[in-house]
Amino acid sequence: MREVVSFLKYSKDEKKLEKLLQENDRFQNLDWKAANTIKECAGIEMEIEEEEGSVNMCKAIEDMQKRKYEEGVKDGESQGISQGILVTLYGLVKDGILKTEEAAARAEMSVAEFHKRCDELLLS
Repeated sequence: MREVVSFLKYSKDEKKLEKLLQENDRFQNLDWKAANTIKECAGIEMEIEEEEGSVNMCKAIEDMQKRKYEEGVKDGESQGISQGILVTLYGLVKDGILKTEEAAARAEMSVAEFHKRCDELLLS
């Protein structure tokens, strides 16, 4: 129970939580029920695999962080590609190669949204 309370106490402060996990060996072999209680009470999206009734919370947290990082990279790549397409379409419109309506249609957005998104990109 001590580990559950400690984890929940620091669950909103990543640095303190990391320090707690590193300094307390009990989190490397935590009872499965305690780990599941932490998961549910803290609202943490992590996979907990039951191994002989115990869970390595340090590894579970590392796995969760790795998944979140990978999701962030994928989201960033998608946003970068979308922005690149908009910049290219904007350049084609500016050079008179495409009409604004056609560029907006290719970007799958309204003309107003196309202008708004291009303005945002150019100002950033």
